[in-house]
Amino acid sequence: MELRSLLSIKKAPGKTPHIPPSVREKLIKKLQEPQGETSYGKLQLWLEKECGIKVSYKVVHDLVHYKLKADLKVPKPQSDKANEEVQASFKKKLCELIKVMIKYFGNSKPVRIWCQDESRFGLITMRRAE
Repeated sequence: MELRSLLSIKKAPGKTPHIPPSVREKLIKKLQEPQGETSYGKLQLWLEKECGIKVSYKVVHDLVHYKLKADLKVPKPQSDKANEEVQASFKKKLCELIKVMIKYFGNSKPVRIWCQDESRFGLITMRRAE
C-alpha cells in the first residue's frame, strides 16, 4: 500500500488565481460591450467596486492583455481644429477629382496618386552599431 502511494503521480495544486472564473466571465462581458473600457486602471476600479476584488494594476493588465488578448476601446486622437463637414466634403471631391484626372491625364498610362503625411517619418535616421 505504501509503495503504490509513493509511485503514484500527483498533481500540484498550483497557485490560485487572483480573479476567480466567475468574475473573469463578467470581465470578458465588460470588455465586449460596445463602449468598453479605456484603461486598465478603470478596469481595476470596476473590479473593486462591482465584484469586491482588489487586485494590482499588473494583475489586470496581464489578464486582459496577455491571457484574454483583449484590446481596450481607446478613441483615436483627433485635432480640435478638425471640421467634420470639411472632411466629408474633401472625401467626396477627392473621388471626383481622381476620376477627372484619369479622364484627362490617363491616356493609356497609369495614373499615380501620391499622398503626403505630416508625421515626417522620413526624417527619422537609421540606428547603426558603433
